[in-house]
Amino acid sequence: MSDKLDDLALDRLFRTARTSNAWTERPLAEQQLRDLYDLVKLGPTSANCCPARFVWVRSAEAKGKLAALAAPTNAPKILAAPVTVIVGYDLDFAEQLPRLFPARGKEMQRYFSDPVVAQITAFRNSSLQGAYLIIAARALGLDCGPILRPS
Repeated sequence: MSDKLDDLALDRLFRTARTSNAWTERPLAEQQLRDLYDLVKLGPTSANCCPARFVWVRSAEAKGKLAALAAPTNAPKILAAPVTVIVGYDLDFAEQLPRLFPARGKEMQRYFSDPVVAQITAFRNSSLQGAYLIIAARALGLDCGPILRPS
């Protein structure tokens, strides 16, 4: 690959990109979310495992439930955001490997049948996919405010 992104794109994605703490009242269209997911869904993961599962929280009722579970400083951000995405992972991700990795999916299923290997792989790769989500959102001109679940 010889063409690099221009400086404006690199700034938006990395150099000047910071966590947003406030949002406009402009809603996100369904198509914008579909475009975002289409960019993210097959980003590189180990063995093409794609263990992340995304929950798109948009309704006032759902945002209220999620905000009640968040740290007090994050609740207002969740309530004000046009959409919040919960990034989780599926420990049974290996069931999808024959489709996601046709050349070696069956073989990789056996490897990931070890629960410890599956958990470590799912956590690491879903975190990677969460990062892809942020980069893709920024590439589409959307702001992001990553929030960690309180322990």
